[in-house]
Amino acid sequence: MELTYLLKVADGVEMRAGDWRRSWTRRRWRRRLVAAALAAAAAELFLQRGRRKKKNRRLSEDRREKERGKKTEDCRKTEERGEKNGEKIGPGQRKKKKKKGEKKKKKLGGPKKKKKKNWAGRVWAVWADLGGSGRTLGGSGGGVSKADGYSSSLCLEGSLDEGLVKGKIVVCDRGVNLRTAKGEVVRKAGGAGMILANGIFDGEGLVADSHVVPATAIAAKAGEKLRKYISSAEVKSPPMGTIIFRGTRLGIRPAPVVAAFSARGPSSQSPDIIKPDLIAPGLNILAAWPAGVGPAGIQADSRRAEFNILSGTSMACPHVSGLVALLKAAHPKWTPAVIKSALMTTAYVRDNANGSIIDESTGSPASVFDFGSGHVDPQRAMDPGLVYDVSPAEYLNFLCGLNYTDQNLRAITRRPVNCNSVRRAGRVGSLNYPSFAASFIAGGKERFRFKKQFVRTVTNVGGPSVYRAVVREPEGSTVRVEPGQLVFRRTGQKLSYVVRLEAEQPDEKMEPGSSRVSSGSIAWTDGRHYVNSPVVVSVQAPLE
Repeated sequence: MELTYLLKVADGVEMRAGDWRRSWTRRRWRRRLVAAALAAAAAELFLQRGRRKKKNRRLSEDRREKERGKKTEDCRKTEERGEKNGEKIGPGQRKKKKKKGEKKKKKLGGPKKKKKKNWAGRVWAVWADLGGSGRTLGGSGGGVSKADGYSSSLCLEGSLDEGLVKGKIVVCDRGVNLRTAKGEVVRKAGGAGMILANGIFDGEGLVADSHVVPATAIAAKAGEKLRKYISSAEVKSPPMGTIIFRGTRLGIRPAPVVAAFSARGPSSQSPDIIKPDLIAPGLNILAAWPAGVGPAGIQADSRRAEFNILSGTSMACPHVSGLVALLKAAHPKWTPAVIKSALMTTAYVRDNANGSIIDESTGSPASVFDFGSGHVDPQRAMDPGLVYDVSPAEYLNFLCGLNYTDQNLRAITRRPVNCNSVRRAGRVGSLNYPSFAASFIAGGKERFRFKKQFVRTVTNVGGPSVYRAVVREPEGSTVRVEPGQLVFRRTGQKLSYVVRLEAEQPDEKMEPGSSRVSSGSIAWTDGRHYVNSPVVVSVQAPLE
């Protein structure tokens, strides 16, 4: 089937969806202002034209009177000269001169009707240019096409030309409107199918949708190749394409991957706490669907289904919520902090191909700021071995250390809080959290080492065991764990350890505002359990 792709007006110019919405709104208001200005200008032009016509008539009458008087005087003088010389001026010569006078009279009249059409064409051309809409002008200078190329490439409402689209597979760029809404635009224009192509900001991530037309989605690199193929095709051999459904495929490798739309760290409010905590299934999930809404999620979809394919945090959240419910049912005495610790310390960071988890947006290995502690593992979370518990008082100390006011904290605790008495103990790094993050500001020209210390307390939930520390140091850093061995004689026993971290300032000069990030891990293992915590060291250059 023939492929159709309506190219952008400014090819090669990429824009974020939010930026496009804002610029589109500005263009809309700008067009309205330009239209109002042009209406006023057109009225003024008509008035000026009327005044010019009156003036031209008056000047024409004065000129004609002067010419008549001049001609009469010339004729009289010529006749007198002819009579003196014995010559006669025939009536034919005077008739000829009269015809010339009539031609002059015609030229001195008002503007021709054709000039009126040209003037109207110029007004439309100026409107299209000032409005920034990229509209194509007609051959006569007065017509404007249905929509601009940028809107057509995004398959926005009313942007597709039925004459170009009917019976063809249309390539639509992602962005601005709903992905399923693009399919509806193609369907209404008579298109036979749709290829939804990612842009540079969408990356290699693909999302399944219940489209109203036969459709498929392709990543950014494949989309670029497809656009080049369509653009290079000749008229005699138009680009052709086929959409084939090969059924559900299982055992995909590599998996899991970090979704392109997944939130990333670090935390701007508290950079000494690694965010995100972990990742969970949230891409292309088979989920329940309301009966009164079509699976495409648009009003034009009259189909009804009990289940649908959905993606987003709204899918990852119920997965984790279900895991929390299972853990709470299995361990009724576990606190929320213990449950969170169990999920984080047992998460995995290797995919089913035994490689690093991939960032879907780039195709490169993901970092700690992409997946946190890793992907949740329900079976291992049931028996984590060691957990990190946090009391409400520790959270208050932590929030006081972040300079929250007493009034802010009262909204949470529902009782008076005095941060002045706990501010010293409220260091951010003192929170008993199952991860380690150290942030430093690069100094002057002299090279020196940064130092930071963490104190953690772990609770044994797996019976009597001896745990040994396994350290993977971040690049350019030294990590020491004291003591290196923890001996637990009973369940519920608590033991503390200290982590001393030293990081070197980078040798190379850093650009103002840039940062260097390296990651490692600290794990406790007794041969059966593996309690893992990520370690991140960030060195940031000052802005000046």
